[in-house]
Amino acid sequence: YCTRAISGVCEMCFVPGTTQGSDHRHAAFCPLNLFEMSDYSSQDAFQARAFPVPACKSNRASDLCCLYLNDCEGDSDPARAPLDDDGFALVAARKSTLDMFVFLQRALPGASAELLRRGAYHQWDFRPIGKPYQQ
Repeated sequence: YCTRAISGVCEMCFVPGTTQGSDHRHAAFCPLNLFEMSDYSSQDAFQARAFPVPACKSNRASDLCCLYLNDCEGDSDPARAPLDDDGFALVAARKSTLDMFVFLQRALPGASAELLRRGAYHQWDFRPIGKPYQQ
């Protein structure tokens, strides 16, 4: 795939966790909203199969692919998301520091609220960060 999200110029990217799998060491993860962007959102593009929607190997958020299609199992509400890799990925995909802060408070109940608040900002991005829950 290609994204123009950074500079307006086509940057090669890939959707992780697809059934096709592949070696994309030189490409970044695509933005989570890739299929909402004008290059991919038009009906004509999908009907022509010019840009097929990826086939995900699972509906687990930790595999990341389903996040692009909003088709993951589980609850992304930070107050209810499971405290595991799937819950972490679901909450991170919300792209909200406040939501991540709520999730981290549940995951680390004795931690300093100020440290969690500052750390929450670095736990999400407009692309999946691919970081596991335990980190």
